[in-house]
Amino acid sequence: MIRDCVAFKAGFPDDAQWDGRGRLIVPRGKTILNSLAGALAKKGCPGDQVRQHGAQGWGMEINREGIGFGCLLQSKESLMLLAVTPRPSLLVKLFQGKRVSRVHGEVLEAIGKVLGGDTRFSEVRFLAREELGS
Repeated sequence: MIRDCVAFKAGFPDDAQWDGRGRLIVPRGKTILNSLAGALAKKGCPGDQVRQHGAQGWGMEINREGIGFGCLLQSKESLMLLAVTPRPSLLVKLFQGKRVSRVHGEVLEAIGKVLGGDTRFSEVRFLAREELGS
């Protein structure tokens, strides 16, 4: 079981925006993901621009050793959830699956170091997708 989801609390201002009817139009987390992106780039995992993923959250693509990883950050009350999904090319996936797994682990380790090294983040837990329903 791969623990490729990270639940944590973040001490950042709430940057969510609501319309006049109380409907969410901009989800919380852009500032958080931008902060993570900057710190991950310094750890060898540069990313593209953070973009809104509908009303669900914020996403970005990071890269390590030529392999892309999709990152989706969502919030539920005070808890943040970051899912990290490898997106290798078909050839890399078929012929270098072990490398993809190794690099995925390195990306998750870098995320853990960033979250653990910044006092704005707390209660960091790595979870497998199967654990999210419980």
